[in-house]
Amino acid sequence: MMGFEAIEIVLIVIFWIVVLPLTTLLHEIGHGIGGILISKERAMVFLGPIEPSNTKTFHIGRMDFHIKWAYFGFCSIKKYHKLNAMQRIVISAGGPAMSLLIVFASIFLLFFDFPYQLKNFVTAIAIVNAWQFLCTAVPIINPTWYKAYSGMSSDGYQIVKAWKEYRQERKVRL
Repeated sequence: MMGFEAIEIVLIVIFWIVVLPLTTLLHEIGHGIGGILISKERAMVFLGPIEPSNTKTFHIGRMDFHIKWAYFGFCSIKKYHKLNAMQRIVISAGGPAMSLLIVFASIFLLFFDFPYQLKNFVTAIAIVNAWQFLCTAVPIINPTWYKAYSGMSSDGYQIVKAWKEYRQERKVRL
C-alpha cells in the first residue's frame, strides 16, 4: 500500500492553507499594479469579500490591502469608471498576466535539482496558476456555481469590452 510521507502531508496542508490564497492575492496584486502604473488612483486589493468587515490591513504606496483568509479576491481602483479604455485594459490584464508570470516562474524552478516532493509542490503551483489564468482570461460572464464571482464578468470579458470601447475612442479621435 502506498502512503504519504510526513513532508508530503505538510506540503499538502501548506498548499491548501497558504499557496491557494496567496495565488489569488498575487493575481489581484497584478490588477493593482496595472492600476497604479497607468493612473494616479489608489488600488484596493482584497483577499476575501468586499465588505465592511474586511477592513484595510496595510498599504504599500498607493495599494491598500484588505486581507481575510479566503480562496477568492478582488481589486478595486478608485474612480475606475473615469479611466479610459486602454487604462481599463491594462488593469484587467494585470491579474492574468501575474498568474501567467507565476506559471513561468514555477516552470523555471523545475529545472533545478530539488527533492521530488518539492518538484511536485512547484508543479502544483504551476498548474493552479495556469488554471487561474485560463479561468480569468477567457471572456465569460461567470456562472452562478462560481460562487464569489457569480454573475461577474471575467478579466478577459472586461478586456474585450474595453477593447471595443478603445476602438470606438480611436475612431472618434481620427
